[in-house]
Amino acid sequence: MLHLPTLVWAILDILALLLFYIILFILFKELRSKRNFSVAILSIPLIELIDLHFNMASILLLPLTCLLLFKFDNVALRQRIINLAVTLLITLIASNLGGFLTITIYRATGMNWLVFSLICITIFSLIAFILILLYKKVMQLLNKSTLNTDFLRMNLSSNILILLSFLLVALGITRLLKIETKLLATILILFGILSFIILLTNALIFAKEIKNQELQHQKERNQDNKQYVHDLEKQYQNLRKAKHDYKNLLLAIATMANNNNTPKISATINELLDETTDDNVSFENKRMLQKIKDALIKSIIKNKIIDAEQQSFLFSLQIEENIPDLQQYSVVLTRVLGILLDNANEAAQESPRKEVALAIIPSATTIEFIIQNAITAPIDLDRIFALGTSTKGTNRGYGLSTVNDILSHYENIFLNVETSPTNFTVTLILETESVQENADA
Repeated sequence: MLHLPTLVWAILDILALLLFYIILFILFKELRSKRNFSVAILSIPLIELIDLHFNMASILLLPLTCLLLFKFDNVALRQRIINLAVTLLITLIASNLGGFLTITIYRATGMNWLVFSLICITIFSLIAFILILLYKKVMQLLNKSTLNTDFLRMNLSSNILILLSFLLVALGITRLLKIETKLLATILILFGILSFIILLTNALIFAKEIKNQELQHQKERNQDNKQYVHDLEKQYQNLRKAKHDYKNLLLAIATMANNNNTPKISATINELLDETTDDNVSFENKRMLQKIKDALIKSIIKNKIIDAEQQSFLFSLQIEENIPDLQQYSVVLTRVLGILLDNANEAAQESPRKEVALAIIPSATTIEFIIQNAITAPIDLDRIFALGTSTKGTNRGYGLSTVNDILSHYENIFLNVETSPTNFTVTLILETESVQENADA
């Protein structure tokens, strides 16, 4: 047992309490308010006073004080508990590891109590700073991960609670038996071993989860490709039918020409022009489709309009200027537009407002395809194109992930997303300078 003045231990305990609140406010910006700062400052001497009479009372009083007296803006109870658990875990690790290192130095050098206190404060702060940086880095990696958000949060919460429970039980028992200083090194070693086991277990779990999602991703890609091929086959069959009809009409016109029946020829041609667009497409959409000179893109948009109108919801197409043939980009844009319009149609169908709008806006350097559909719930833009994330429900978001995969091979095609409480908007942007350069070549 170290024989230091009671005042020294009281100062170090107050430091640990202060460190808890500092870590809490650094990690969680939403808690920074005048009220919470005031509660933290006033609670430190009160908790320390109680802790002097009831050993380890501070470990229980700190989170209770925060939960009962702190103001949490738009933070769920579960998240509050996890935030406090993270802060308490970092505080315990920093204070106990810092204490162990300081005690080791004290025994080796026989320093006076003032130097002991200064070294202890320095080591506490340094370890806490390192742990804060480590936690922030872990959270950044998790936020960038394509794994399911709920899965990641549950896994992280479980790990934090396991480590915190181990420290609380170990420190509580050794402090109750008054052998905490003697067994502190053992506790820290066991904690390190437990942390390594948890880290190794998580690596195996994440590897398995990533592999499963890659398999599901590949399966969904295959489904998207099958759908794309199906749409092309459908377009081909429509073209064959049209070719057959036009052949018969041309034979009829040829007969009329041979008989010098000019008025009848003119009437037939006008009738033919009126019927070149499907009857299921509204007049306004027919007029807009005529401005698209790229056959593939025109065909995929027309098919999606027909699908929408057959399902009795509104599909609005707006094009101010003619859209040229986009050459080698026709196929990739057709694939992406097919996926995005399918997603928009399905999401709109599940919304009370069954509306989809497509606007195509050409400029001197770009062509923008803006797709907007009605939605029923807010969308997390940070994860909307992650694997398995969708506006249409669980495990239905692989098409959006496929879009990102397709566009990753093109440096001049970009995708932007925006959302509001009632609408979801995707903007597909093609830099037309690249198209012009290839055309000139």
